[in-house]
Amino acid sequence: MTDQSPRFPLLNFLELEAMAQCLQSALGGARVDRVFVPALPEHPVGYFKQEWCIEFYTHQKIVQLFFCLRSQACSISFLPSKVLKSAGQATRSGFDLGLVKHLGGLKFSSAEAIPNERILILKFGPTDHQKSLLLYFIPAHPEAILIESSKNTGHHLLNRTRESSEFNYPVGRELTREFKQKFSINPIYGQNLTDYSQLYLNARKNSALWIRHLRIEKQLNEKKAYWSKKKESFENQVTHSKEEPPWSYYGALFQSSFYTKPQLINGTFALTDPDQNETVLVPGDPKLSPKQQLDYYFHQAKKSKTRLLESAHRIETAHQKLIEVNGALEQLRATPFHIDLLQKLESAWGLTAAPSLRTKSAARSTAEFTGKQVFSAEGLCLLAGRNQAENLELTFKIAKGNDLWLHLRGRPGSHVVIVLPPKKSASLETLLDAAHLCIQYSGGKDWGKAEVDYTYRKFVKKIKGQTEVSYSHNKTLSVTLEPERLKRLLNDSER
Repeated sequence: MTDQSPRFPLLNFLELEAMAQCLQSALGGARVDRVFVPALPEHPVGYFKQEWCIEFYTHQKIVQLFFCLRSQACSISFLPSKVLKSAGQATRSGFDLGLVKHLGGLKFSSAEAIPNERILILKFGPTDHQKSLLLYFIPAHPEAILIESSKNTGHHLLNRTRESSEFNYPVGRELTREFKQKFSINPIYGQNLTDYSQLYLNARKNSALWIRHLRIEKQLNEKKAYWSKKKESFENQVTHSKEEPPWSYYGALFQSSFYTKPQLINGTFALTDPDQNETVLVPGDPKLSPKQQLDYYFHQAKKSKTRLLESAHRIETAHQKLIEVNGALEQLRATPFHIDLLQKLESAWGLTAAPSLRTKSAARSTAEFTGKQVFSAEGLCLLAGRNQAENLELTFKIAKGNDLWLHLRGRPGSHVVIVLPPKKSASLETLLDAAHLCIQYSGGKDWGKAEVDYTYRKFVKKIKGQTEVSYSHNKTLSVTLEPERLKRLLNDSER
């Protein structure tokens, strides 16, 4: 696919100098009220990392200074009103907590750009004990550094976005006139704060939508691959069913010879076909009576017919699903930046917006459990014990009462838990994902088919004085191992 992701309007060193002059005028007399990570509803997780907003207040108004330090998207924007809101779900880094601690309540002093460099310095507080925020808008290696300066101690490093203790105060560089003539100031970029900010925020929004678009496209392609595999499997079942012996024909021949009591010789009956006037060898079972043998032929014929009908229905279902998912992919590719369409597709197909939005329960279990952790196709956290210690830890320390608990029916094996958020249930696909993990970590990857019980964790009890458990209120899944499903689960990480 061609890259349709939006390009950000980055500032060159001349435009940054002009921006500094604009900020000097716009922020004069303002004080820092708060620092927060700005929300972005269009983004899958609700915000971008490496973005911050410093909110200032004056006697007349509240203004915002937004800056981004993401690679190839680094820039700064001035917003004359409360445009950005705080992302409540965002994790607070040490850097932005440091900004809150050191800049809160300070008065903005000045803004200046390092000559011929993409470095902007914002100064706060009195000159004899000043704090400076150095913003390096170098597209490949953006960074922010907070320092404290005084006449007696010089520059003291307080905080920075990169892990490094070395710091040298930046100085400008000399450029030839010929080199500087290669650059110019875009009037919108360097002289009009409002227009430039709007350009940047539009690119930011479209970038978030593009990320969401790519995630939905990936999940739809996974569903397409899943239904293609299913359709192929059902078609193979039809082929195998058609290759079965003609049970109905055998039953009719045996029925026509029933009262002559045909003899079974070397595992076969020699029966006469009156229409073709020939002898047909029909397989038989010496353990069955004639009546049971006749019932067996017609029972197998009925099963074969049912399998063909069911497989045909499943093939049609898979075919319709493929048509639907292909239609969704075409819609998606036609309008990559349409938030209403993205939300509609997420809702219609049960797609997850992002890993961090999966569940709070998942985050809780992931942090505490030492065993295997993966996510199902619908985004629920699956935890699997791979030995006795992990089984007991998972079942009696990690899992909550309303989490779903799985175990092999009638034999020892892995404990698997589906972590469920409040008022949430697991789909059949998630149950099958969890059952595959249960079979895999119980040593049954070569069994082909197995039965797995599931119940709520609150119905699982530890047998006194033993390491085994008992459980009740369970239901049973009969699972045929799907190699592709198992491969996806074993390769899964916290995406």
